Amino acid sequence: RMDLERWLRDLLSLAEVVASEEMIAWLSDDHDEPEDDDNRNNNDAYNKFLSTRVDFALANAPVRRMIVKHGKSESIQLSVPSGYFVVWSFCSKPRDIAFTLIFTATSKAAREYERVPSHQRLCQGIWQNTIAEACEVTASWGNEYAKWRDKRIFFQLDVISPSAMD
Repeated sequence: RMDLERWLRDLLSLAEVVASEEMIAWLSDDHDEPEDDDNRNNNDAYNKFLSTRVDFALANAPVRRMIVKHGKSESIQLSVPSGYFVVWSFCSKPRDIAFTLIFTATSKAAREYERVPSHQRLCQGIWQNTIAEACEVTASWGNEYAKWRDKRIFFQLDVISPSAMD
């Protein structure tokens, strides 16, 4: 049993496994339902470019897991030097989750609070600190709207130098 648990833990630490279509489908409650044309994102080319860039930037970042309890949120604070990037990638089970990126000192959003369909697709993004000094930002996953369901999140989150993004 311990070997199986260690094997699964090692398997889930690989970014390419967690980001695979098979894993995302497995994590999704709705993976057996056909996708409507109306549900597809019209920015497929941009999303593919973003996905490739995010995957490259997070290649060495560990895949982490957290549980966001119903009615709660979970946050991670990051120190971001001027010019550096915050890069994220995550998926959730069993349903969607909210995500935001906030400047800690001012509570202003670098990325607005939004419920995202992370149970249906990998959610990824990049934000660059363009102010002249380092800042603290908080990445937050919100499940405040859920009355009964906890959410499991598999995620990668890292601060990346501008040279690594080129």
